[in-house]
Amino acid sequence: MEDLSGCSAPSDSLRQPGDCVRPRTRTTCYGSGDDVSWLCTAMLALSLLTTFAAAQNATDTVPFNRTGVCQSLDIRNSVEQFSQLEGCQVIEGFLQIVLIDRADPSEYDNLTFPELREVTGYIMLYRVHGLRSLGKLFPNLSVIRGNELFSDYALVVFEMLHLQELGLSSLTDILRGGVYFVKNPMLCYIDTIDWDLIAKQSQSPGLEGKKGQMHFIRNNKRENECPICPRDCPLMVGSQDNHLCWSPQHCQKVCPESCGKRSCDATGACCHENCLGGCHVNNATNCFACRGVLQDGHCMNSCPKGSYKYLNRRCISEEECYAMPKPRLVTQTNAANNQDMELIPDHPWKPFKENMECILTCPAGYLEINNSNRSSCKLCDGVDKCQKECTGGNVDSIANAQRLRDCTYIKGSLEIQIRGGINVVKELEENLNKIEEISGYLKIVRSFQIMSLNFLKKLRVIHGNNLENGKYSLVVLDNQNLVELWDWEHKGRDFQIKRGRLFFHFNPKLCVDKITELKELAHLPDFTDLEVAQNSNGDKVACNVKELEVKVYKSGAKAVLIKWRPFTHYDSRTLLGYVIYTIEAPYQNVTMYDGRDACGGDGWRVDDISIPEPSDKEVDWMDTILTLLKPYTQYAFYIKTYTIATEKVGAQSKIKYFRTHPDTPSVPRALKVYSNSSSELIIHWSPPLIPRGNVTHY
Repeated sequence: MEDLSGCSAPSDSLRQPGDCVRPRTRTTCYGSGDDVSWLCTAMLALSLLTTFAAAQNATDTVPFNRTGVCQSLDIRNSVEQFSQLEGCQVIEGFLQIVLIDRADPSEYDNLTFPELREVTGYIMLYRVHGLRSLGKLFPNLSVIRGNELFSDYALVVFEMLHLQELGLSSLTDILRGGVYFVKNPMLCYIDTIDWDLIAKQSQSPGLEGKKGQMHFIRNNKRENECPICPRDCPLMVGSQDNHLCWSPQHCQKVCPESCGKRSCDATGACCHENCLGGCHVNNATNCFACRGVLQDGHCMNSCPKGSYKYLNRRCISEEECYAMPKPRLVTQTNAANNQDMELIPDHPWKPFKENMECILTCPAGYLEINNSNRSSCKLCDGVDKCQKECTGGNVDSIANAQRLRDCTYIKGSLEIQIRGGINVVKELEENLNKIEEISGYLKIVRSFQIMSLNFLKKLRVIHGNNLENGKYSLVVLDNQNLVELWDWEHKGRDFQIKRGRLFFHFNPKLCVDKITELKELAHLPDFTDLEVAQNSNGDKVACNVKELEVKVYKSGAKAVLIKWRPFTHYDSRTLLGYVIYTIEAPYQNVTMYDGRDACGGDGWRVDDISIPEPSDKEVDWMDTILTLLKPYTQYAFYIKTYTIATEKVGAQSKIKYFRTHPDTPSVPRALKVYSNSSSELIIHWSPPLIPRGNVTHY
């Protein structure tokens, strides 16, 4: 483990500080040395206590629930508080079990909540004494949706001193977010679970065999001190010896490949395509949870006419939407933004007829109208007459980015400092892409995953009413992988900085000509070396880039042969090789850095090509074969040179496209044959799960 010293992470972050690392198939860790530093631990504890206090003050104890649907639950201080879980089949929100001291293991003996199948937010466990396993508590918990995350994670287990195993043998799906297991000295069987199989969200799409889920698993009981899994449990991917299990009694459930993306029951039989987490029988009425929405006991793709989708999981009527109570996370979010909670009504939900959803806040382009204690969303008359104003602040986690979702005007300054996380750039793009104006300054600092600022797609004005250090309205500092500011061809060149100057330092991959282009677009005066240093911006990449000529020579169903003209340089020692970037591209609109994440998980595949041995014969073309491609799929690719850090001249191709050939489809599904008469047979079947081409006939 590399030594990542220092501790400048924000107080509400669980992650330890450190540079971005490429996602691995199993576990990705951040930290300092072999243990979490005392300062980071203190900051983390402060974060947990602050968050828990906010949650505790938000809502009183929840009584027994007869509908099966519970709101967010905060269980703390005593084992008796577990009674809040009675009757809960679904928790629409988070579940926090925290700070239960001096509890004896025997106090948990008679506690079990087999009804609980699903949590729409996150699950957090922190300093719960005496609890040895979650298996008996939640034997049927199948799905954690992760609609709301705790500092980028959907399942958090931290400083559980007596926990020996998770035991969540029914858990098959975490739809968003990763897992965080840290400082649980007795905890075993966490390295014997394929967390990428459960939390599939950030696996790289389009490339077979590539996984990219990032989790944080550290300082638990050593794997070699834990018992091994039974030999009849499924094997880990790529292993002949390591098996997958939750405990000696429960293997991890792995559905057959024939199920594809569908879930399966306890016997391995595939469930209905609308099921999630498992099922009793293969139909849409016996699912443990729904992949789409739940309506009158049926799992459906969408809500029927006249009903509204609520929390992306069930359908409700208009009156039910208005009656939904204020969730706890609204309290936490607005308290963090120092907003007056008294201004938020007890029933803030409103039906939004444009997409038939029950929503908390109106989307961009709509005004919230309050009438007779009911809210609705009204379409704005014009862009300039309707804006969603939000208070600025520091975006140091995905959770903080979500607080600015659909905001168009930032009142104050916006600072972005994210050290790590899952799908960071994708989350920034989804939550900050509506911002058009910032009244103060914009500061991007030590955000290692960011390769461009294209996630601020609509930003057009930085007013600079208040400035960093009284001088600067745009500060970009110490971003090790930032390559581009904005793609001006796609974004448009309408960009203004009305007051203040630029400050760019320690961005080793950002060439100064990119900064100069921004200065000219914003009509700013020339910058000085103290403001934009020539020797600390673009000092580790080739900024004088020539164009490489490339072509697709031959293609097949799963491979393609690519050729390119070799790069010639007066000193051949500076060229270390070539890098080919490939991504699945349904449309020919791919840009090099839009949506890119320097830590991977963004769908781009990277192939390193070494240069051939020197010879007297001059080589006109170089070539390589790209394999592990999907049949009948369009890809985008480009090639760039890989040179020594001090070399200022390099080469890069334009983005090119190719489509692989069709291949044999998978077998047709759900084949049924019955007799219609003495001379006829009727045959029914479903299309192949993987068509591998345009299926025209059978």
